[in-house]
Amino acid sequence: PCRSGVLVHEGTVYCTAGMWPAEGIYYYALDAITGKQKWCNDTLNAMYLSYPHDGVSFGGPTPQGYLLTDGVELIVPTGQSAPAALEAKTGKFLYWQQQKPGSTWARLGNGFVMVSARGWQPDQDVRLGEAPIFRGDGVAFYERGTGEVTADAKWRAYDNLPQSVRQGLDRWRGQIAPIGGRDRVLLDGDQLYASGMGVIEAMACGTKLERRWSVAHPHVYCLIKAGNHLLVGTYGAVSAINIQDGTTAWRATVDGQARGLAVANGKLFVSTEKGTVYSFAAEQNATPAAGEKSKTIAKQTTMQGFALYVGNQSADEALKYAQSSPYNVICLLDQASVPAARQ
Repeated sequence: PCRSGVLVHEGTVYCTAGMWPAEGIYYYALDAITGKQKWCNDTLNAMYLSYPHDGVSFGGPTPQGYLLTDGVELIVPTGQSAPAALEAKTGKFLYWQQQKPGSTWARLGNGFVMVSARGWQPDQDVRLGEAPIFRGDGVAFYERGTGEVTADAKWRAYDNLPQSVRQGLDRWRGQIAPIGGRDRVLLDGDQLYASGMGVIEAMACGTKLERRWSVAHPHVYCLIKAGNHLLVGTYGAVSAINIQDGTTAWRATVDGQARGLAVANGKLFVSTEKGTVYSFAAEQNATPAAGEKSKTIAKQTTMQGFALYVGNQSADEALKYAQSSPYNVICLLDQASVPAARQ
């Protein structure tokens, strides 16, 4: 299985195959135009490792989570372990802090790989649904180039964590330089935005973290920045929050959990765990009232069902219809025309 998505960067497609090291793990770089293989690393399943509870054994990183790159390093999230790094141009293995914390979520910024990480917690009862985050959970900052935990003291304390929580973090897999009680962060220059435990907040990053504003918000699945707004995905909705004061500029509904956000060509794309992709675009009022400024709203388009296109032996008309309709279009063609009409 491919559990790391597909990453395209400057004409190269990065992807992985496999998850369990004993069954084979493959890391690929492909030409984005031709699909020709640039490199393949299939050696990272045979590393001789020490495991927390099972002594030593052969194994390796288990690719789980969206890939990241800056063109120099390919960052591969590995489930509950720290991300692994390969050389983006050659596939050469660089580093992996196997017994340090991680998750399927990671982000690059300011020389760090930031990854949400579960902290030490006491035994808990069985729970249904998603597990909430706790003060002991947080975001670990790993230094680019080495994968080491940053020694910068300004990341070691956050939100006046109580001593009991700090001790819990210390006991669990060593110092992880956490931002406590948060599981999503966005680092933009000297500004840091974080979400978790029912809030979204903005901090200035000087010699220490200083909160600029904090607003209540339901569980955040994804957090990105575009222009002067934070775009936030939560259950049943996506919203835009002003980075200056935390006010909400607009909010739109979606079906399910807004798990993925991407901005391109002036549009916001949102994907949910229901299998639906939404597109939002800024729309200017054509005729604003006298003295009234034109307002920008979010316009939503999404597939509304299926349409069967029949009675034509060519796919041209069906394709034109599909590009302008709100439906997933199915077109019946004779066998000879299928190759030319594949799109």
